[in-house]
Amino acid sequence: MKTLEAMPNKSPKEKVLIDLRQIDSKSGGFSTYQRSLLTGLMSLREQQELRYEPVLLLSAPLAPTEPLSDQVRVAAFSSVIAKAKPLSLAEWFEIPKIIATHQIALYHSTTFSSIPVGLMKSVKWITTLHDLNHLHYGSLFHRLYYQLVLRPFALGASKVMTVSKSIQSELQEWLKLSPEQFKLAYNAIDWVSRYAHPAEQVSKRVLSQFGLTEGRYFVCLANSKPHKNLEFLLEAYRMHAQGEKPWPLVILGSNLKPVNPVNADVPENSRPQVIAVPYQELESAYALVKHSAALFSPSLYEGFGLPPVEALVLGVPAIAAKIAPHLESLGAYENRGVSFRNPRELYDWSAAFAEVTSGKVSRPDSRVGHELCERYSAIALARTVNASYQEILDISVSL
Repeated sequence: MKTLEAMPNKSPKEKVLIDLRQIDSKSGGFSTYQRSLLTGLMSLREQQELRYEPVLLLSAPLAPTEPLSDQVRVAAFSSVIAKAKPLSLAEWFEIPKIIATHQIALYHSTTFSSIPVGLMKSVKWITTLHDLNHLHYGSLFHRLYYQLVLRPFALGASKVMTVSKSIQSELQEWLKLSPEQFKLAYNAIDWVSRYAHPAEQVSKRVLSQFGLTEGRYFVCLANSKPHKNLEFLLEAYRMHAQGEKPWPLVILGSNLKPVNPVNADVPENSRPQVIAVPYQELESAYALVKHSAALFSPSLYEGFGLPPVEALVLGVPAIAAKIAPHLESLGAYENRGVSFRNPRELYDWSAAFAEVTSGKVSRPDSRVGHELCERYSAIALARTVNASYQEILDISVSL
């Protein structure tokens, strides 16, 4: 990959700086979005559909890991390494400096990272807002950041990109912007299909590592943030486990608090077994999902909601919260691999564990995964973003 040097003269093609600083992180939705966007842009470049020069803003050189292992393709892009971490005070000064030094025409913030508009001189920008989670569930600091930094940054953007219709409606109301200021670009999940058939040695390793039996455990991809509703799920699992030896529940995520659902009044051989697993590399993580009996996603709030969609692509049934983003992405597949439950009805979720155990929840057929991959593809994401770049830069597609 080329490291971009400061250039004294303007490039024949205008430059678009794309923030991918979390692409190699284990941050869930952000890293997925950034990997998918880059994967799609690589394909568009090979098809000669890019009329500008993409410049990747990275926190470190890209690691040769899936799904970006084809370093020859990635090397076609120029890059700039930023020292400042996302959402840090330092990025307020480093990113505008990078923009000025490298003569950037358009900047794309792909996460919540926002720069005070007074520092964004002589440059246009796009921001992708995935949700308003921290405005609803965050700390005072988060709410102040949203109101004082993120909101003005979004209002000054040439385009606000969103990942679902439901979050776009919420953003329109919060920002008081017209629908024309928004662009819907769904998350991509098609690359997940490459993990639908994990290598035998990987499967054996992850199952033995956690003492699991294929098809006889539940899985949940979540962290400890309030909107993920993890404590609720654990309580539903405790209810299900009373008086019987339950299948294990594997919680796969980051920043997990110690999980201890043991009730001293329950006999030891009937106590539920909850296994908290830090984020794994992609192949291992998806192997854990693939070999589970079902994935549980009880979120109270999401912008898109990747886990249940990914589960269906892997051929695993999903028990999903009945919230707008889940219904938007998976409503057509109710009883074809996904079962929707009220995320506040404890008994309903407790019953879901029993239904999965008794075989009443069927796995989705392969057509479901194919349909989802076609709808939520990296190339579709990149084409939508690419069209917005060219519209803002006033680049004709006929050039």
